[in-house]
Amino acid sequence: MLDWARSPIRVILLVGLIVAVWLGNDYGATFDEDRNTNKGSAALRAYAGSNDYFVLDALPDHGPIYFMVFNITAKVIHGLAPSWTEADGRHFTHFLMFLLTVYCFYRLSLRFMGQRPAWMATILFATQPLLFGTGFINQKDTPFMALFIASLVSGLAAADRLHGRTQVSPGALLPALLADLRDAAAGIRAGWTGLSG
Repeated sequence: MLDWARSPIRVILLVGLIVAVWLGNDYGATFDEDRNTNKGSAALRAYAGSNDYFVLDALPDHGPIYFMVFNITAKVIHGLAPSWTEADGRHFTHFLMFLLTVYCFYRLSLRFMGQRPAWMATILFATQPLLFGTGFINQKDTPFMALFIASLVSGLAAADRLHGRTQVSPGALLPALLADLRDAAAGIRAGWTGLSG
């Protein structure tokens, strides 16, 4: 049995995952989503020898790595949930990146305040309407925000380790996140079993 009260970030991630499943297919495509999806597809084809990617416009504006990732995850999500379009899968992927931001924000908050103010600040951050909506539909700013704050938290953890302080080491940040997400997923399964049984 999980001790949810001692780990509020697990509750926050659990609620975030439920919201992502509930609202993930409620958003329409943004004006630049098709263009960025095409860039990601063309970049994936480049690994098979295609030159399509190299003739696209605005290549200096964006790196294709995240566009490639959300193309792959969108197909996987569409395969798992055929009622969701690939655009819905992309929006779900963006929101998972937003949840990474929320997790790292919580870890960063713990450096400067106690656990209760840290999770309260995290809830405030996660429920801001602008950030929340952007979490689903923005394929550039959401991953940038997630990776920026993850880099910040990892760098601070590395500095702490270098100076002998007891904080989460950079190598332990990802396993800690995965453990929290695994526990949140176990909570979703238990809740779903309770509702459907």
